[in-house]
Amino acid sequence: MDVSGRKTAPNPSIFVALCRVLPQRISLIRGSYCAALIIAGSCVGAANASTTISWNFSAASGALPNSESYLGNITSGPALPGNPNLTILATGYESQRIGTNKAQTASADLYGESLTSTINGLGLNYATLPFPLGSNIQTNNQVFKYAVKVKKTTTTYLGFIQLDLTALITLAAQAGSPDTATIAIAGTSGSDNAILAGTAQAGALGTRFQTIKAPSAGGTSTATFSLTNFTAKKHFLTLRAGAGEILLNQITLTIPSTASAVTLPTTLSLVLTGTAAIALLLRHRRRRATASYGQ
Repeated sequence: MDVSGRKTAPNPSIFVALCRVLPQRISLIRGSYCAALIIAGSCVGAANASTTISWNFSAASGALPNSESYLGNITSGPALPGNPNLTILATGYESQRIGTNKAQTASADLYGESLTSTINGLGLNYATLPFPLGSNIQTNNQVFKYAVKVKKTTTTYLGFIQLDLTALITLAAQAGSPDTATIAIAGTSGSDNAILAGTAQAGALGTRFQTIKAPSAGGTSTATFSLTNFTAKKHFLTLRAGAGEILLNQITLTIPSTASAVTLPTTLSLVLTGTAAIALLLRHRRRRATASYGQ
């Protein structure tokens, strides 16, 4: 309507411009919200993924020193915040008991043994044992238990590997972390079995808490063990043979999403804040564009 009161037709140029601009602005706003949802969804998805860490004790082969460090590898899931220590230190020992005398224990060299594709892992170097077993015992470089009787005196030879589980205990102490881990041992027959024990003293057999049997036809056997058997002071896991010979193959620990994604709230809040700022800016520009076309 003009100043004289007569009705006038709308300016076609303004109408055409609005029809061109508004859909673009609305599309941009919708697109920004969709992008926010996609990014937020990917962040939530990453947070919901648990992290699995594996320590492979069959990685090194042949003769090894008395102690060897094994670094855990993240095989699945997101990285852990803060780059925590993921190292397990393995140390070899041999114990000898003659008759009813007190057992003597000495350091023994480690050995990476591979008998078959399924029977491999960490054992002891028989060539450098502090208490030799004798030529009459046919052996592989495994963790062992043997009893040799000469006349009326029985001598027991016991090899064992001690693992410093400080890294696992630290991870388990975090909120939401698991209290169990998985261990894999390898043996040549069902008569082979491994004994797990916990101790606070290096070179000690410790307190037995679990036995794991090898498969009847030989191969690798896995079992879970409780990390509640250990503390910051009692952090050594002793692995020895209850019978026959065994190898230490692998240890696996799975950290749930609640423990592995502690940085999610900060990341998600930044994403949403940035997206909201973009949406407000586009809305402000749309208002300015509408006002200018209406003048």
